Amino acid sequence: MPQEAAQYQTHSLVDRLVEQLGGDKTQAHTCLSVLVEHNASATPKKRNVVTAKASIGRHCHGNAHIFRDLYNRIEASRCSELQPMVLFLSKVLENPELKSFIETAESRRARPPPAPVAPLPPAAALYTTPAEAKRLLAELAAVGDEQRGGYASSRRSGAVAPPPNTDRSPAKAPVLPGAPSWLTDRPFLTADFANKAERGPTPALPIGSLPFEVQEAAIIDDVLNVMLGIEGRYIRAVPRADGDLRTIGNAADFLLDHTVDPSLRDLTKKILPLAVYYSNVAQFTDGKDLFRDGLVRQAVAAGMRALVKEYMIVVAQLETQYSAGDLSLQKLWFYVQPCLATLEALSSIAVDVVNRDLKGGALLSLLNDRAVGQLGDATAAELAHHLAQLASVPYFDMLEQWIYKGVVDDPFSEFMVREDVTISRDSTVKTYNDAYWERRYTVSKEQEPSFLAGMTDKILHTGKYLNVIRESGRSPQYPNAVAITYQTRGRAYAGVIDNTFAYASASLLKLLNSDLKLMEQLESIKNYFCMFKGDFFSHFIDTAHEDLSKLVSDIEPSRVTALLEMALRVSSASSDPFKDSLTFSLVPHTLVTELFRIMNVTVDFQGHDRGFVNPESFTLDATDTMEESDLKGLGAFTFDYDVQWPVSLIISRRSLKRYQILFRFLFQCRLVERVLTNTWLDDQYFKDSIQLEDASRGGAFALRQRMLNFVQSLQYYSMFEVIEPMWHIMVKELAGASTIDDVLAIHNSFLDKCLKGCMLTNPSTLKTISKLLSVCDIFGSYNKNISSKKMGADGRAAVAAAKKFESSITSFNARFNELMHKLLSTMTEFAATASEQQMSNMVARLDFNGFYQEEWTKAAQKTRHQEQSASRSAAATDAARATTDPQQA
Repeated sequence: MPQEAAQYQTHSLVDRLVEQLGGDKTQAHTCLSVLVEHNASATPKKRNVVTAKASIGRHCHGNAHIFRDLYNRIEASRCSELQPMVLFLSKVLENPELKSFIETAESRRARPPPAPVAPLPPAAALYTTPAEAKRLLAELAAVGDEQRGGYASSRRSGAVAPPPNTDRSPAKAPVLPGAPSWLTDRPFLTADFANKAERGPTPALPIGSLPFEVQEAAIIDDVLNVMLGIEGRYIRAVPRADGDLRTIGNAADFLLDHTVDPSLRDLTKKILPLAVYYSNVAQFTDGKDLFRDGLVRQAVAAGMRALVKEYMIVVAQLETQYSAGDLSLQKLWFYVQPCLATLEALSSIAVDVVNRDLKGGALLSLLNDRAVGQLGDATAAELAHHLAQLASVPYFDMLEQWIYKGVVDDPFSEFMVREDVTISRDSTVKTYNDAYWERRYTVSKEQEPSFLAGMTDKILHTGKYLNVIRESGRSPQYPNAVAITYQTRGRAYAGVIDNTFAYASASLLKLLNSDLKLMEQLESIKNYFCMFKGDFFSHFIDTAHEDLSKLVSDIEPSRVTALLEMALRVSSASSDPFKDSLTFSLVPHTLVTELFRIMNVTVDFQGHDRGFVNPESFTLDATDTMEESDLKGLGAFTFDYDVQWPVSLIISRRSLKRYQILFRFLFQCRLVERVLTNTWLDDQYFKDSIQLEDASRGGAFALRQRMLNFVQSLQYYSMFEVIEPMWHIMVKELAGASTIDDVLAIHNSFLDKCLKGCMLTNPSTLKTISKLLSVCDIFGSYNKNISSKKMGADGRAAVAAAKKFESSITSFNARFNELMHKLLSTMTEFAATASEQQMSNMVARLDFNGFYQEEWTKAAQKTRHQEQSASRSAAATDAARATTDPQQA
């Protein structure tokens, strides 16, 4: 806008604002001078803003703290107009005349208004003082932006928009205004027939009493009237029961004076359908293009108005001939026949649209189907194609905004992509689901145009990719943007959509891989959560073991945090650029409890476990409550990771929960290994104990070694036969990924396969492994307890303690062998059914010398021998009973 025009508009708006507030022209000039001086000033400096804040605070009369709190809240929301508004308010306060004027206007508005003398006319009721004042202030702010050289953006110009405010609160759904009151208060303000109550008087003489020539002239005059929605003297429209003729699709018959000449009556009835079609179209264009109907429907109504305008020109020409006395009813019928097909097609579209309440993409589908499907009616097909071209303009504007910029500009809910503003990007780091990516933007099938069928997924994902880039503080702009125009075949759009999809995919992948280092972050998480940084973990557990051995309620998080940071900086993890993102958390339940809550394991009617669980059925959104109050830190500890947007789309809270499950499992194995390794010192004491038999000492040593072999084999299998191979497969697949959806699928597949390979999704195997680790832990703690009590050199107590020790070792051995038998059997069966080769390797490693197989064979033989002995004993008893009492036998 030129400078002169902007200043003129400012003068006009200030005059109207002052008039609404009850001032005079002098006060308007005062307000104008302050506003022009404010608009002409440069960008506010920090020093000026501080001075303005202090000035406003002095005028708050003891309420300066309220102003400061309000200023801080608005400043936190990153409002760009805050500082200019503060400077403007300070200038208002420094001008006594303007300040007095505003205070007077406010006090005048605060007083109760006088009783109205007479009701305002309907037009004046549209303007109220508060609403008009707000609107004028908004226009003044817009003019001020233009005077300061603000930029103007165009939807089709391709100008780069400023970075969006990524911390904005979710937008509210727009409140659409209703129909203005004058649509009902002014019955003749319509192109359709007026209400029954507004009809003119009935003619005094019936038309049959007039000569034929006069009858024809009167009928022609009435026909020309009803063709434009105006009732005649002898032709009246039949109203509905409620007296309202303006109902779309109503079969509006017309009452013709029965005394009219039969030849005129028959010819008139042929013309009257044209009036019905016009009535339907006029009603559609007058009352059905309100805000709630959307832009597409309004565009259709505008297109119909243009066609009806051509029809009105024909009627005007006929009226000219009638006025010149050169028009008969037969000529009239000849001239209007071409209009019948056009208005019939328009009426059919209008009736269908209203009866089915179509808008947006659904309305475009209707027009496209009529343009393509009505091959036998060229006029109807051509009209539908023309209306589809007009109606597609606002829809394609929305489509271009979506596939070129990633913005949903759909105030009337008529675009195929729907935005759920209640789901924010913060949900990716707070909730255990992928709600943002899956439900923030969805496709509305009812608003999907038929000519875009088959390209919906690409359209949806193109905008989603660009939207992620926008939410990251960047401004994506497709460099080869072209205006999309309507075509009846979807192939015409395939090239544009494919190119934008490729651009959006490449841009987002470049942002994640090159700028945000996605692979480096994934490798960092893998090193920490899967314990591939051994020196870091050993250092941390050595220093934090004492603190983590306490109850969860007694642990000081700040101390554990300090120990974690120290371990990160003195180990090989110090070179990791993402080490500061590693944190920790204390989960309020054990690993087994958490896994069974996640899997929601059920049992059948016989009490057996359900079996294998599909990882996709996990419900990772269970509420965390402190269920196990005696849980210690070692059982509740897990790593956590601070992931920033947009990497949080890939490493979401759901993905981190799976990493935490893997970590807690490996952490538990490492703790049990630590306990069993430390019992080696206790074994040195048992070597010198004279109360223990060699067999007892050997049995304890062998049991510890077998337990240690089990724990170490389980760790090796999980880390190097499951996680590491899966990791290399994931890296290879990610290198060939072309879209962010492929990256998400590959990463989720990696985590699911790791959980399944580590046997954390099978309830039966999970129970067995948990019991085995518990037996190993209890055995190590028992050995440590025995060695600390010192059985002594002699005495009955020492002998009794030695016997108790031997009995305990025998119980531990039997329990461990029983669980190992169950685990190996389950793993063997699982490897055979699931074709998991690494599971077979695990079985071979645990029973490398056939020890367990031999033990199970001996146990089975012993069991069969006992069963046979019991059977022989029962047979001997029956034989002896038969000898003593033959009758009983």
